[in-house]
Amino acid sequence: MKLDAMMDKITKETDDKVREYGMKAEDVRIKVLNFPQQNKEKVFRRMRAERERIARTYRSEGNAKAEEIRAQADEEKEKIISAAYEQAEKIKGSGDAEAIRIYADAYSQDPDFYQLVRTLEAYEKLIDKDTTIIMPADAELLKFINTATPKGQRASRASASHSKSELSSKPLAEKR
Repeated sequence: MKLDAMMDKITKETDDKVREYGMKAEDVRIKVLNFPQQNKEKVFRRMRAERERIARTYRSEGNAKAEEIRAQADEEKEKIISAAYEQAEKIKGSGDAEAIRIYADAYSQDPDFYQLVRTLEAYEKLIDKDTTIIMPADAELLKFINTATPKGQRASRASASHSKSELSSKPLAEKR
């Protein structure tokens, strides 16, 4: 018999007996419950098992809710990351387009300079600090180095005819 059913039965029986005295018993409560020693251990084990079962239920419900929250957070994280990536790619694309436009403007002003930059970039990728290169006299890089002069001196340099021996013995840019 369960405690609630037993208490209801005791309340009803008590009410029946006290009615003849003009009273009514509505509720009966147990203040102290003393079990024989051999029963106490069984009762406490059963109480502990019931509390552990309730705790397992709460833990499993909590774990399920935690998984649900984690899944929602992961979904939101992915949305935020993809939106940020999309925005970053748009910004990067517009930056690249602007850089290309600037380079195109700069290189179109001086095609020889552009050719020199491209040649130097190619050498930079191919050559490291331990590389020794022997170039023929007609190599592109040497052509640029031998013809490199400040803008003011280009006209005078172009009008003067110098032999190869004169070019190799004079400095590339003369000071005034």
